[in-house]
Amino acid sequence: MVKQTEHGASVLTRILSLLKSFLEILKNLRRAYNRRMKRHYSATAVALTATAVCFLAAVILLFVPRYIGVADDGSLNTVLQHAGLKYQAADSKQPVGAYFVKTYQRAAPAAGGGFSTHLILIRLAMGLDSLFTPDNMFDVRFLALIYLCLYLPAVWLLVKQAALRAQYASEGTVIGAAAVLLFSDVSYLAYFNSLYPQAVWLIGLLYCCGLCLSLQMPGRADTAKLALLSIFGAGLTLCEQHCAVLGFVLAVFCLRQIGMDHARRPTRVAAVLSAAVLIVAGCGTLIGGSSRFSQDSKLNSMTTGVLLESSNPEKTLAEFGIDARFETLTDISSYSAYPLVKADNSELKRGFYDRYSTPRLMLYYARHPASMGMLLELGVKSAFHVRSDYCGNYESSAGMPARSRTPLFALASNFRMRSAPQTLGYLLVVAITYSMLLSKWSIRRLPRQTRTVALNTFWAVMAAGLLHMAYIVLRSGTAELSRYCLIFSVCIDLFSLLAAAEILHRLNVLETEEGEK
Repeated sequence: MVKQTEHGASVLTRILSLLKSFLEILKNLRRAYNRRMKRHYSATAVALTATAVCFLAAVILLFVPRYIGVADDGSLNTVLQHAGLKYQAADSKQPVGAYFVKTYQRAAPAAGGGFSTHLILIRLAMGLDSLFTPDNMFDVRFLALIYLCLYLPAVWLLVKQAALRAQYASEGTVIGAAAVLLFSDVSYLAYFNSLYPQAVWLIGLLYCCGLCLSLQMPGRADTAKLALLSIFGAGLTLCEQHCAVLGFVLAVFCLRQIGMDHARRPTRVAAVLSAAVLIVAGCGTLIGGSSRFSQDSKLNSMTTGVLLESSNPEKTLAEFGIDARFETLTDISSYSAYPLVKADNSELKRGFYDRYSTPRLMLYYARHPASMGMLLELGVKSAFHVRSDYCGNYESSAGMPARSRTPLFALASNFRMRSAPQTLGYLLVVAITYSMLLSKWSIRRLPRQTRTVALNTFWAVMAAGLLHMAYIVLRSGTAELSRYCLIFSVCIDLFSLLAAAEILHRLNVLETEEGEK
């Protein structure tokens, strides 16, 4: 027994020795790489390289046969009608979600629908298509081209601002590679070749995060940066009604700039005006913006929201003055293949729908925050599954089975679904870690504005994701999380990237025992 114990200890010692040697080799390689790249490294170079790789990925996915897009899950009828498009006869016969459609037929646009930057971009693409192909058809790749032209500067801006925190080439290289893996993933780029608004959400969030970070070093351009933030923030806010929450979060961020030590009077004025623009855009979107919430959403807000996490549905219904017989609707979605009840059922109009509204649901969740917390936990899981299993990526002419998904550029989405920690606890750990790394006692020599703006940006991104998901739960329960979860997914990727950049920077400071940037 003693010999076995000694043998086991010897094996463990050898393993630890090998591991130590391996880590030492990696450290030496890192130092050699940093010395070699010392004169050539810059945040701009990292950003340009990452942007070039993202451009290559987008071209391969969107513009090289077999073209990649996202099939209609049945929710695009309203977009088609208001954009003035319709399916060709052959495509209209395809099963829902089976194949991506690249070419649409033009039609007379429907009236109403509310204001939407998403619809403006679609009509701009239709006009561009008419210049090159003056026929009665619309090729969605013209829309993808517009998205790509907006997307590439956003990637460059974000990566450059994140890489500015890097002190060495090894740090910047990892930050650039991580950004490429996260934001050139097919789960995001495939939406460029579609009529979904997800591409607008992605691009808008990248711009807003990059512009927020750009304020970390005070300068004369702060006024222009705030103006750009208000423009891109308003464009994101005006995309759809649920995006109003994002405008309000950005407005709070702008107002926080007033208290900066180095903020000059023009900067403070610009901060107030930018916040005002974002608040007006948010209120305008709530009042007259495009919305996909319907009577189905109202049913789901109760059945897959309030009642879903209730330990006593009968008592919960009593809080709203609803008869206990509706307890049978718990966890019933109107989008099920065979729903127990349809949203337009006349029996629901009196005694059910008239007993609750969005303000009353808000009061309920204010009294029961644990219920909202459990529903947000489901929202986190949906954000890690942003790539739908239900929607195919290929055209029917590609010869692939229905609902087939491309394996190209799917490393990040596969990791999210299979290996990433899909809990609110993960977000909390990241938030605490980031806050500690940028705390006053941790980096006293770092300029206050740099630290404060970095923290404000991080918390704005986290607040945007959580509050947006809470709004979706409020309006439609958990039944429509998959439809809107891309915003939360991008927010998670953004603050994960920011936290990773800061961790890399701080670890290198500790290892080299050099001064802070």
